[in-house]
This record gives sequence, C-alpha cells and structure tokens, in this order.
Amino acid sequence: MRVLVALTVLALALQADAWSDDRTWHRAPKYTLNLDLPQNDRWTAIIADFKPQAPQILEYLESQIPRWAMPIIQTVAKDIRPYFKDYADEMLGIAVAYGLPVGDVVAVNLIYQLESLGLNCSNWNVTAPTSKDDPGCVDVDPKQDWCYCKDDREYIDPHTSILQPPKYRGPNVTGLCTSVVANMPGGSVVHGRNLDWNIPSVLRKLVIDVDFQSEGKTVFTGTTIAGFVGVLNGMQPGADGWSVSLDARGKGGHLLANIAQALLHKSMTPTQHIRKSLETTCSYTEGVERLGQQDLVDEGYFIVAGAESYAGGVMSRERNSQGDYWPMNVSDPDGWFRLQTNYDHWNPVPKADDRRTPGVVHMKALGQANVSSESIMRIMRTYPTYNFHTDYTAVMIPHVGLYDSGVWL
Repeated sequence: MRVLVALTVLALALQADAWSDDRTWHRAPKYTLNLDLPQNDRWTAIIADFKPQAPQILEYLESQIPRWAMPIIQTVAKDIRPYFKDYADEMLGIAVAYGLPVGDVVAVNLIYQLESLGLNCSNWNVTAPTSKDDPGCVDVDPKQDWCYCKDDREYIDPHTSILQPPKYRGPNVTGLCTSVVANMPGGSVVHGRNLDWNIPSVLRKLVIDVDFQSEGKTVFTGTTIAGFVGVLNGMQPGADGWSVSLDARGKGGHLLANIAQALLHKSMTPTQHIRKSLETTCSYTEGVERLGQQDLVDEGYFIVAGAESYAGGVMSRERNSQGDYWPMNVSDPDGWFRLQTNYDHWNPVPKADDRRTPGVVHMKALGQANVSSESIMRIMRTYPTYNFHTDYTAVMIPHVGLYDSGVWL
C-alpha cells in the first residue's frame, strides 16, 4: 500500500510540474462590521473603499446573468424584505453606498446561485478529458448535456502549452471548490479551503475578511466580497469555536429551480445561512445543528470543524433538509480527515474534474502526524487542489483563532 501511495504521489508530482501558475497569494484585507449599528449603516464605511469598482461589478453581472432573469430579480428588488428577512436592510444600505440600483445588489447576493449559467461541455474540465457514460458525469449530468463534450478537436492549453486531447477545455468554469478538515497530532482540528470561482482579477480585489463585532467583541470572522452580505467561509475562535466553508453542490443547482425556491419559499441562500449560523450559535455541535436547519435556495456542502479532537465533517445539504452528515471518525484508519470537492462523497467523480482522488492521496501521504496549518496550506496549494480556477485559499484553526485567508492575483 505504501508503495502504491508513493507511486501515485510521484505521478501527481510529475503532473503538477507540467502545470505552472505565475499568480501569488495576497492576504485579504481585514475590516470590522459593527452588528450593533442599524442594518442600513453597517457596510457604509467598508463600501466606501470599493465604490470605484462599481462599474466592474455591473460588467461582471451582465456577463453572468441572462437578460430574461433580470426582470425576475427586479421584482424581488421592489420589496426585498420578504425574500431576505435577515439582511434586506443591509442590502439596501449597500445599494446606497455603491450608488447602484437595488436590483444589482440583489443580483450580487444571488450570484452563487447563478454560477452554473455559463456551464457547458467546453469550459469546466480540470484534470482530464471527459468520456461518454463516465459514471461521475452521469451522476451529476444524467443527460450529458455539458459533462460529456462531443467536440473532437485538439488544442493547446494556454496555461500549460501542452496539446490537450479532444473534449478538454478550460478555464472559465465556476463554483469548483475543495475543503478539508483534519485532526492535528495535538488534538485540534485544522480546516483548509480553496474557492475556485474564476472571479475576474479586478473583482478578486473585493474579497475581504470581516470581523463581525457586537459590543466591541468579535463574534466571528468571515470572508466575503464587498457588497455580498453572506460569507463564503467563517470561524468563531476559542475553546468552543468552530469554522465552516461552502462548496457548491450540483454545480450550484438549476437556475429556474433556484429562483422558484427563492420566490415561492422565501428561502435563504447558503452563504447567508452560514453567516446567520455563525451569528447565533456558540459551539461546533450547535453550529452543525443550525446548518442542518432552514430551507435553502440551493443545495450545497457545508464543511465544518470544531475546537475539540475529531470535531469535523461534511454536510451534504438538501434544499429542505439536512441531508447526509459525514463526520470524522477516530475508529476509521482514514477518519482523521475529511476532504470534499463538489460531488457527493458516496458517488464517483467525473474524470474531467477529479480533484478528490489526488487530494486524498496527498492527505494520506502527509499523514496525521504531520498535520499542521503549514502542511494543510501546502496541500491547498498543490495541483489539482490548486488549479487555474482557484481564486482564494484559507486555513483556519478554531481552537487557537488562526484565520489565514487570501486571494490569488
């Protein structure tokens, strides 16, 4: 087994050497948001630093959202309080601070639910060409409308200068992520997270870390985009602390179903649900329970870590129920970590986007005895966990309050 792992690691290392990237990691700027202020005023000072980027935000929205969807979004914008009960006034305040129509701010806050708009067979591959009836493809795309490409042309990958076989394409996919939680030798749990969203570089500069404070004390720290009221990942520090990250499930869901869920059921977005859970709970156990509640606009994976030994796992959230929870397990030889990409852990993954297998191999090669914030950061920076789609990488340790968070520019 050790020989097999060593050979697999060597093969992956050679594959990684064939791919290079000239971007560098930049720590996200830190801001403070006062939860004791009226909602309309909470983001004003923060948005002031980013107001010059408003035209780029509009350009991005125009490239992502079809014209037929905008009237629906504008309908929500006419009276957003029934649809965003917890954070509607924050969004109204953001619109004023940016000088943008409310509908555009609504679109920004729904963009994660619209992430599969441009998805097709020519823009999502990461690790290999697709093939007809690939079990991983059939699971996520039964009709094989986008997972299996019927294009028979070869082409030169601009990132590697390597001739790619038919049906391989990149790099304009959205929503791919990898999260991992692992038990360290001392008992604490470390949480690694990559966000692979293909955000334009000008908008990557809007990614910020925010200390959400009340009565002068930080309730939790979360990462977001200036103008986005939810959080993509966040952490409560301390002996009872916990952390959570979001990975897309089902390529972000289906646009019409997501809109119907938002309009008819007044459901919460997963990122806003993460924020609300961090605001209203005080421990890992409470956090997991809270994350499993509340109707959501779309499905997702919540990857969770606590402060105590083996407190961690992956929740495969359904829209209207908790779904599956896959916890770390001290009695399982490999139960000291859980690694999640964008596919249900009990199903195969598409060959075109198999970040799971290399990630697991890298974790096993690392070994529990060598788990630390530094080693997990190296894992998160290793191909294909880190790839040409990766915009953001973070490592969190709730027990000691470590929150190392940054963007790739």
